[in-house]
Amino acid sequence: AFGMPQFLPSSYVRWSKPASPGVAPDLYSADDAIHSVAHYLKGHGWKKTKDPVKTLMKYNNSEDYANAILQLSRKAEAAEKRDVSGFSTQTIKKKNPSRQTKAAEAKPK
Repeated sequence: AFGMPQFLPSSYVRWSKPASPGVAPDLYSADDAIHSVAHYLKGHGWKKTKDPVKTLMKYNNSEDYANAILQLSRKAEAAEKRDVSGFSTQTIKKKNPSRQTKAAEAKPK
C-alpha cells in the first residue's frame, strides 16, 4: 500500500483520480489523495442518506476506524467555521489588531 490513502496498486489503477485533469494521480499529494478517496467511497455507495460506517468499512474493515473518521470529519467541519484554536478570525483580530501588521513586517522582502 502506498500514498496517503494507502491504496494497493490495484486500487490505484481502479480508483485514483487527480485533482487536475490530464495528469497522473499522485497519492502523496493531498489534493489527489482526497479526490481518489472520494472517488473510491462514491463507487462504494457513499451518500449522506446511507450508513457512512458501512461504506467506510469497505475501505477499512474496522468499525472503530470508521467511527474515528466520522468524528474527525465532524471536527473538520466545525473547524471550517473557526480557526484551529477555537476562536473565530474576527475574535482574533479584535483581541490583537496588530497581529497582521507584525506578521507582514516579519516577512523577508
